[in-house]
Amino acid sequence: MPSVPVPAEFQPTRREPPYPPHQTGPLVEAWFRDFHEAHAERFPDDWIYLPVFWSAYYDRHEYGWRALRRLQQFLDESLDPSQRYFTVVQHADGILNLLPDSVVVFGAGGHGDVAIPLLSSPHPRASGPRDLLASFVGAPTHWVRRRLAETLAGDPRFVVAEGSADAEGVRRFEALMARSEFALCPRGHGRTSFRLFEAIQMGVPPVYVFDEPWLPFADELNWRAFGVLVHADELRWLPAILGEIGPERREAMRRELARVTPSHFTFAGCAERILERVLRLSEKGFARPVVGRSANEALLRASWSDQTRRNLSRRPT
Repeated sequence: MPSVPVPAEFQPTRREPPYPPHQTGPLVEAWFRDFHEAHAERFPDDWIYLPVFWSAYYDRHEYGWRALRRLQQFLDESLDPSQRYFTVVQHADGILNLLPDSVVVFGAGGHGDVAIPLLSSPHPRASGPRDLLASFVGAPTHWVRRRLAETLAGDPRFVVAEGSADAEGVRRFEALMARSEFALCPRGHGRTSFRLFEAIQMGVPPVYVFDEPWLPFADELNWRAFGVLVHADELRWLPAILGEIGPERREAMRRELARVTPSHFTFAGCAERILERVLRLSEKGFARPVVGRSANEALLRASWSDQTRRNLSRRPT
């Protein structure tokens, strides 16, 4: 299956220090590139893979205008709108460049056409006496997280605390998870967070707190069988919701987590699910129901004409 030849400039290595701090290998964009190279013959010939490492490139260049323009020029010159493409992005805001309508985006951070999990290296499986109903350690990067902390303040069954992105912060998170019946997983800067999928990989039923949902594989997985979904407007009832889930149901949720994690919430499992969906695209085609490949795509489409983009690409560096 073909792929777009991408210059090394647009496939930078991961950032240092790594994030999440426990990460030891490539994240989803680079991991999937390696998977595609190893399994190219399994992909359909009529969908072309675009292996840009969007997140690492944006981070490395601090979202600078010149870097975005260089990437845009490459995209404009390399992508044929009459061909069909797919790409994978981790970034919470999605792809910040303009793409033809013929590009389907598998998005991990909260924007794209097809939702995939925001994966990282797994922590050790959580085990031990569970004396907490639920816990969360993380930065208050979104109002949903701040409201969660306010709602649960003073309730001894919960721990909601700010954490640090270092080895000590990782150890604290792992220790709290081992004590928790549930993992509180509020959205972060993006519509989801690493925390949701870290909890799943650790075998702790997640409590996904959202305002705009981003649930990978919702067309084939019953998320309520292994987790709890709570809209931000329902936070006042969260203690009661979790308190009513008894030991038998909690154990059933942990069993379901053990069943679905290898096939859907590991790098290898996720890559296979992407392959399945690309094969489905080849068979059935794709119609984009909404604009959603980045946080600001609608704004860009409304304000940027093709002529404007051509003019920008000719600006001197």
